[in-house]
Amino acid sequence: MVREILVLVRPQNGLIVALSFAAGWLWFAPVGTGLWIGIAVVYLLHSAGTIRNDIVDRETDRINKPDRPLVTGKISQATAEALFFGFMLLTVAFAILGGPAFLIWGALLYFGAWLYNEPPFLGSHRPISSIVLMAVCFTTLPFIFGAQVGSGQMFLTSAPFILTIIGLSLSRAATSIFKDFKDVVGDKATGKKTFLLEFGSATTARSGFLLSIVGGALLLGGTAMAKGVGLEAVPAALFVVIGIWYRLRVARDPEKGTENFSPIYTNEIRLQLAHLLWIVWP
Repeated sequence: MVREILVLVRPQNGLIVALSFAAGWLWFAPVGTGLWIGIAVVYLLHSAGTIRNDIVDRETDRINKPDRPLVTGKISQATAEALFFGFMLLTVAFAILGGPAFLIWGALLYFGAWLYNEPPFLGSHRPISSIVLMAVCFTTLPFIFGAQVGSGQMFLTSAPFILTIIGLSLSRAATSIFKDFKDVVGDKATGKKTFLLEFGSATTARSGFLLSIVGGALLLGGTAMAKGVGLEAVPAALFVVIGIWYRLRVARDPEKGTENFSPIYTNEIRLQLAHLLWIVWP
């Protein structure tokens, strides 16, 4: 059962949200208790949202991911619902521990996940909203959340910070847009509207490629303005270039979209880790 719960929750995917929060916090503040509380809040919320997404998309997953626990029956819907509420209770507990700002940001992140997962809006089934909401919920809001509670400032208006958050968000969108390639069979069979099915594989690949260029440039430029440039910037720049290269391969040949999603996704995590190293470098 533990293995099946891990497959359901997919804890490795929560790393992106946790790193986004950590980057925002560490941009302004050193490691502290609030950092770990905030990471717990965003990570647990992501876990709850992942469960809800599997419940809503169970029919699509019967085709795309037939080994998922909800599809095989190894985890019942009732158990999944119970796990969802359990993660939500843990989220609220940690948010209360953090204070009012953590509760407000937690509620805002939950609302974003609700828009993505639940009817009537059901953003995950909308071509553009799905990409925008994933970027906002995985990167934009967690980063700003971390920065706001870490700095204690209500409004963060410095140009380098704004450029960096836009760059990170576009880079995340440039990854999310490619996930439609691997899920196209089930999405099409169940009538799910995705960016790929709506605009075609060539437009999807080229859009992801352009987003990665603009996002990478803004990310590197904003961080360089705030943190300076030295050897610590090299890994982040390297992973930006690698990410652009992976997406260029798909832009040249959209048939490679499915096989390139995993390298693109993994490289995005490496980029976030390298960017975090750049931020905290003394």
